[in-house]
Amino acid sequence: MSLIGEVYKVEFNSESNSWVGAFCFLSEDKLLLNFLDNEHGSWIKQLEDSNTPKSVDFAVDVMSREPNVVFNYVCNKESVVRSELDIAEYYPRIWRGIHSLNIFEIASPIKPLRIYGSLVTQSSVAVDSLFKSIEELFRFYEPSIKNREAFGHRNRELLILLCTEIENAWRSVLNCNLPLNLIRNRYNTGDYIKLKEPLKLDAWKVKLSNYPDYPEICPFESWAESAPTNSIAWYEAYNSVKHDREGAFEKATFKHLLDAAAALHIMQCAQWGLENRHYTIFDTLAWPQFKIEEQYVCPVEGETWIEKKYFSE
Repeated sequence: MSLIGEVYKVEFNSESNSWVGAFCFLSEDKLLLNFLDNEHGSWIKQLEDSNTPKSVDFAVDVMSREPNVVFNYVCNKESVVRSELDIAEYYPRIWRGIHSLNIFEIASPIKPLRIYGSLVTQSSVAVDSLFKSIEELFRFYEPSIKNREAFGHRNRELLILLCTEIENAWRSVLNCNLPLNLIRNRYNTGDYIKLKEPLKLDAWKVKLSNYPDYPEICPFESWAESAPTNSIAWYEAYNSVKHDREGAFEKATFKHLLDAAAALHIMQCAQWGLENRHYTIFDTLAWPQFKIEEQYVCPVEGETWIEKKYFSE
């Protein structure tokens, strides 16, 4: 079996952390190695080697002898796996980086502003405005368990705006990752729930930044295909108060408002990455841990990123 053009991933381990490398035989005489670089936070081109044996073992041995890159990390030869994506392929608006509380262990090869341009800025401005409006509410409502069932007109207004922005994000990510013949003018939660897996939405957890006594929020944890609207209470509340203010007004609660705000924060991170700087009222406590075969590999020098649809025909 020819290894030419196949991308493989391998894990490096230290006493407390792990790191990732990738390799690919570009041609009969060129071996390309990539490492997630601590300093730059992205995949970097490391080595092209001529006249080499074409084997996985040889490539792993070469990578394990690169002390200037892996430092005190030891190559785990048992972790070698074929990449799900080729070099430079990525799913649009689906973050697949590595995040850590240690800034030296953060890596995100996709730089959102370079790929998506002003879409990132527009998204951040919309979210910033909503979060500042919610923060203004904190002058009147103390974010506490006792106040979670308080409801009112401003809650309803902001809940509708938050969920409209979430739906916009869902629609945009879905459209980017569907074949042209499957794109529609209208979607519903039965369509949007398909994003739960690629965005790993149930893996995210947040807390209010300045209110440590308020409970942690995992707004997508209960999202289920069997009931894609009603299984997430904050979204069902939005749907109810939008269409029936008089009959469902009591669902415009402070809790549903904050749950929806947490969902919007997560949608920002799941699209653009945790390193994307937008104004927020949340700290992110948990995020997806992507398998090494799921992570993106940057383009070869001089080449560009290649967009790939997550959903096929």
